[in-house]
Amino acid sequence: MAEITEKASRLGLGAVTTNHLEKVRSKLENLREQALDDFSHGMIGSERLKKDDPVVSIINSQTNSPGAIQQVGVGKFSQTAFNEHHSPLVAAIDAALASDEFKALEPLSQQGFKDIAEVVREEAVKPHPDSGKLQRWSTRLLEFAQKAGMRVAESALVQVLVKIFF
Repeated sequence: MAEITEKASRLGLGAVTTNHLEKVRSKLENLREQALDDFSHGMIGSERLKKDDPVVSIINSQTNSPGAIQQVGVGKFSQTAFNEHHSPLVAAIDAALASDEFKALEPLSQQGFKDIAEVVREEAVKPHPDSGKLQRWSTRLLEFAQKAGMRVAESALVQVLVKIFF
């Protein structure tokens, strides 16, 4: 603005330039205030800023549904219905442990899969399972099944876990 004022005065446009400079200054100040206000409220223009917060905040819980709790959350949480008993997960684990794939594994691999499966199963049958722990150990179980070559068990577990966590 100082540069424009200097050049305008050299050209003899003093009064006209002063009026235009005030309009420009006013508009720039308004834009700055709007941008700061938007940013302080988590917006950039018309887009919401993304939060990379891995913390889950439960906003609403509904417990009058038989055998289930409906939860709505923010963060890395997209679960819509959280079954307290996780019976499909328990059934998938039991089926994997009884499968021919499991029986074909070496004894050390069988024990490794069984150990992880027991942790997941114990957490799943709790009245109020820790969803973070359940998700971490389920991921380990899937990774182990994949490395061990248990394709059918892995597929069945993925189908159940996707319904629970996504």
